[in-house]
Amino acid sequence: MREIRKKQKKLYKAMRILLYAAIAVLVVYIGAEPLVAKASHVAALVMNYVCDALVIASMFMLLMYYSKYGKVDGYLSRIEDELADAGYYLSDRPEREIQPLTAAVLADLDRYGYTVERDLELSEMPFDARAMKKKEFFYVVETEALTRGDILAYSDAAFTDLTVQKMKRRGSGVILFVTDTAGEDAIDLSKSITCYGKRDQLQIAYAIAEADTGRVYFLGNRVSKCQQMIANYVMGCELPIADANKGERLPFQDKLEEKMKTFTLAEFKNGTFFAHD
Repeated sequence: MREIRKKQKKLYKAMRILLYAAIAVLVVYIGAEPLVAKASHVAALVMNYVCDALVIASMFMLLMYYSKYGKVDGYLSRIEDELADAGYYLSDRPEREIQPLTAAVLADLDRYGYTVERDLELSEMPFDARAMKKKEFFYVVETEALTRGDILAYSDAAFTDLTVQKMKRRGSGVILFVTDTAGEDAIDLSKSITCYGKRDQLQIAYAIAEADTGRVYFLGNRVSKCQQMIANYVMGCELPIADANKGERLPFQDKLEEKMKTFTLAEFKNGTFFAHD
């Protein structure tokens, strides 16, 4: 991943230099074109060719950069945020049991204008609540012990409900799992962000709230609406999150860093690379 980032930065720098050079030459030539034409028809013709060449080269460089790095840039940025983030966060909420914690979260969502529906079945999966307000969405699941399989199954159901049943194409969503114990394989996925649309118009984040420990696992260092929703409604705090609420780095982040050393653009474009196996 680091080697790819180095190559990306070099190409981006070259692209900017070429663009600035092209703009400078064009601006100068537009002002000086009448004088150049008077002085020499050949010189004016040469300058026209130079300007055309710079425009074509700039367009080619832009196309090459965005075709190569356009889609992967956002993906790598999210991975870098996962690696740099705190392993977990400590909630400001006093509740240390599943049902009281869920009730407190839903009470706040209701208080701040969300339409809260309880005890739903979506794609044959039981959800304890769904809360919606314009372009903000919450899905809430209670479970005593959370596994990776649970996250994947409930995520599929929530994504289908949001994109197929509710026809949402823009906005920010959170799938909240309130549990007593989150397995390591579940925590591995806690900082994942699922994006839809060419410009990531719809973003879905996970949040795992361990009631008995007060820990909340989510991507907390990436500025986004999802981050704000989790901080405000799940943790019961404001942004920026205080350092006292930040936990230590966890082993799954070290594992992810090792995994990303094998990252290649070819595998990413082919859809065969999975950061969170």
